[in-house]
Amino acid sequence: MRAPGRSIRWQARIGMAATLLWVGLATPALAQSQPAPSVQPKIVLQTMAATGIDAAAWTPDGRFIVTASGIAREFLVWDAGERVIIDRLRLPAAPGATLEFMQVQAITVAGDKARLEALVLDPADPQMMTGRAYVVDLQRRQVTTVPAAPVPPTPAADRMLPWLEALEAVYRSGTGMTAAQAAALLPKLPASPDGRSRLVRGGTAFAVIGADGRTRPVASDERSIGLDDAGLSPDGRRLAMIEATAEPNARGQLETPLAFFDLLTGQFGAAALLPGDYDDLFWLDAGHVIAMDTSDDDPADPDTGVGELLPILVVDAASATVARRIPGRCLVRALPDGGLVGAGLANCRRKAGTDFGLQRFDPTTARWQPLPVELAKSTRVTLLAASPRGDRIAVALLLPDTSVEIAIMALADGETGPGLTLPTGTQMTRLAFSADGQTLYIAGNGEVLAWPVDSPEPGSPTTTAIKAFVPSMLVSDARTLLVGGGLEESIKRAGVADGAALPPLAMSNVMAGGFVPGKPLFWAAGLLGELKLWDTRNWRLLMTTSFFGNRRFLSVAADGRYDTNLGPDAAQFRWFMADEPWCSLAPQSFMRDYFEPRLIQKLTDCTMAGNCRAAMRPLPPMSGLNRVLPRVRITGVKAADPGTAIVSIEAAETSNPAAANGITRSGVYGYKLFINNRQVAQQPEIPLEPRGQTLAQWRQANASDAADADGVRRWEQRVQVPTDGRRLEFSAYSFNSDRVKSDTARLTWTPPPGPPRPRRAFVVTIGVDDYAESRLALNFAVSDAGVIADRLAVIPGHEMRRVSLTTRRLADGRAIRVSRDDIEAALGILAGLPAAPRRARLAAAGHDADALDSSTPDDIVILSFSGHGFADAAGNFALLASDARWPAAAAAPDAATAITAADLTTWLRAIAAADIAFVIDACHSGASVQTPDFKPGPMGDPGLGQLAFDKGLRILAATQADDVALESASLRQGLLTAALGEGLTPAGGPADTNRDGKVLLDEWLRYAVARLPSLNEEARRGGGPMAARGVRLVMRAPTAAPRVQEPSLFDFNTAPSAVTLRGRP
Repeated sequence: MRAPGRSIRWQARIGMAATLLWVGLATPALAQSQPAPSVQPKIVLQTMAATGIDAAAWTPDGRFIVTASGIAREFLVWDAGERVIIDRLRLPAAPGATLEFMQVQAITVAGDKARLEALVLDPADPQMMTGRAYVVDLQRRQVTTVPAAPVPPTPAADRMLPWLEALEAVYRSGTGMTAAQAAALLPKLPASPDGRSRLVRGGTAFAVIGADGRTRPVASDERSIGLDDAGLSPDGRRLAMIEATAEPNARGQLETPLAFFDLLTGQFGAAALLPGDYDDLFWLDAGHVIAMDTSDDDPADPDTGVGELLPILVVDAASATVARRIPGRCLVRALPDGGLVGAGLANCRRKAGTDFGLQRFDPTTARWQPLPVELAKSTRVTLLAASPRGDRIAVALLLPDTSVEIAIMALADGETGPGLTLPTGTQMTRLAFSADGQTLYIAGNGEVLAWPVDSPEPGSPTTTAIKAFVPSMLVSDARTLLVGGGLEESIKRAGVADGAALPPLAMSNVMAGGFVPGKPLFWAAGLLGELKLWDTRNWRLLMTTSFFGNRRFLSVAADGRYDTNLGPDAAQFRWFMADEPWCSLAPQSFMRDYFEPRLIQKLTDCTMAGNCRAAMRPLPPMSGLNRVLPRVRITGVKAADPGTAIVSIEAAETSNPAAANGITRSGVYGYKLFINNRQVAQQPEIPLEPRGQTLAQWRQANASDAADADGVRRWEQRVQVPTDGRRLEFSAYSFNSDRVKSDTARLTWTPPPGPPRPRRAFVVTIGVDDYAESRLALNFAVSDAGVIADRLAVIPGHEMRRVSLTTRRLADGRAIRVSRDDIEAALGILAGLPAAPRRARLAAAGHDADALDSSTPDDIVILSFSGHGFADAAGNFALLASDARWPAAAAAPDAATAITAADLTTWLRAIAAADIAFVIDACHSGASVQTPDFKPGPMGDPGLGQLAFDKGLRILAATQADDVALESASLRQGLLTAALGEGLTPAGGPADTNRDGKVLLDEWLRYAVARLPSLNEEARRGGGPMAARGVRLVMRAPTAAPRVQEPSLFDFNTAPSAVTLRGRP
């Protein structure tokens, strides 16, 4: 956890650094270079730091732009036409430097070399400022430090602080400096070599003004969000993060974003906007986070705040709601018993009374109580740390003579233990106990000391090898001490036993970090919105996660695999290949092989098990991949019949004669057409696609028709459209010869006024208790169908069309069963196939399907199936209807009688609807989507998972792919259906998790996912047999540890469902 301290304004950081640097040392800069580039693909972020760019230059041919930022310490290579970042290089600091502030004053390019001239804040120089120069080999992407020109005599503060204020005025609008004043202080951005284009500062970096006068900004307007603080939950699963800058809401009141990121699933949880400017956090217990305002300011400083601090907020991590408000105090730390310890407001606020004492917050009485400690008059508490056991604290006391005393105090009785007096003028920055509580680490004057407070004779502290000026993180385990800070160049390490230096970790601007409980992992989060994970057994970097606004992330492993929720057409990152150093590749280029959902969990699990080579599929070489993409356009949309449109699509093959791998032509393989990000058509229309296709088979199946004489392929696609009159976004893409998706073409269109269709809700519930093979009989699948039908009897704003296909016995003893053909017939009607013969077939089988009709984009479709499911070792999934054959001696059912995932894919693909949900309460139902080769992305693959991604189909599966679904005698239902039934009541029900008076369709499904594990345990305690839907054994052996049933929700939609099940739509 970081020490209290603001981190929003760079000027404040540098002011502090300038003071502290006078008492520190730095090593002179020497030449450094980057390692040779790899032939494997590299992800290149397209985000910019808050301070934009210092200087820029064009390459002689005018095709590329290079920029540099001294604060971010980066050199960027841009494609001038596309205005995307091709590559980014770190500008090295001086060897051994603890922190460096730099301003880049000029860039010149000659041939394939760029030279940068810069100024660096340097404590060894009398003016604290020295020159720095770099030469960048643009072809090889190597950076070398070279001798710099002499620096004219000017005090450092006179150069650096106005420069930073100018950058903030341009890129953040955060100062009173005018644009003209800022422009006069910053380097002028150059025109292109031919004089036809010029650069201007703005946005996140710059814009290009062309000869036509148009201003074209950079392609991505994303900034690094910046983190003020972060903390990992006690179970090591959730990372809480406070963003670095509070923003005013519509009423002008500041709000601070607080987010929770699940390291196992790689997903964000609930988020909050805290009322006020908060910048410190720590976990109070496994379910609650403390958020605080900064509380270590000097009350003698005229810039220090006046009066009360903002209240301390106790935030419930699950719901991200404020559970309690506690009066603010200075230097607050958490205790293991849920209490807090802090210091009176006079220690860090002006005009806040005379209470300089130490206090403890008792959670049982909800009051601050003074500790029984008497401090000398005019003594101020400047730092505070609590021991791991919470039995004592360490405090730094500023005495009247300006000397500093470190004291150890018992919380129970205030008894003062060993003390340590430091010289007058000591600049204290951080206190922290060791993991065992026997050593106190003291940071001050640019050094870190180790004081053995539990020794019989504590004596003087020893100096470790770590140099750190403003540490925000000071943590240790039994072997290693780690120190990092928002101003530090890297994470410094030292041995706990001897204080000797260990190799540092390459991460700058660290705000928080620590050891992951129970795992050999270390994490650190930084000011630039980064989270990194290391394996502490060898300190190898495992993962870097970058966070973006609106709760988006990108996690990248050391070998280039990645996970993200940005989407396939994300503007936040692109790819770089060293064999084509002047080419930037689209984000989807290597998605098929490098995209790895749940990467953080997979990588940490296999790292702990030591089996990553076996658990992670080997990455193929990418040098031979076709990187040339076809070009797709939507050239027009016109109305046809009411509720129908004709879309004109073009796809052209493109070429790159200079392609490094010799694959110069893209090829064109089919297209997919979407309305509002949901697939409505594709060409060629492939009725049944087998899994495990080879590339050659895929090419044969998806080859497009011959091009017209001009080399362009043209199609006209008739599609149904909603009749609510709202604007629609059409999008389309194709694939190249290696199944790499093209860039997405988009066009918006508003349908002309016309008669609206009725809005219908088709609810089809299927329950199979009775099987032709009696040993497969279930007890409560039909009951499940009844529960779902009952809960969905009314959906606001929709005409209800409900059909149940269930097994039962008639009065005459005749068995009504549900066959494979019955289910196909019902879905066929929804898909628009001839309805009369299918209704007749269903009627003959004993099922009334008169309510079914061809669905349209104005309708919703909700399907449920309760019965047996099956998945083999290869992940092939099937549902079993009544007529399924599964011989007793066979390991699997007869595939010809089962409803395979391929069948479901074919049947569901043809259904047009505004929203489709499918609930599967059956064994192994997670395998319906989560096949071994499935990745949620625009892969052009076969399978139900791909359809769910493309069509926005929501699938709620009762289990993971390798587990069974249970039905409970005590509940008389399947567990998944019981959770769904509990969640939805006539008035709303507990599925209204955000308490807004509405229950959305996806909210209901998510509730069941969250509720089922605890419901499972309740059912076990309630007694009665637990029968599995897909295996023969009814009960587990009594000595076996029960496995909690975990459902899976496959919802790849980027927006919540528009379907309101309860409340006003």
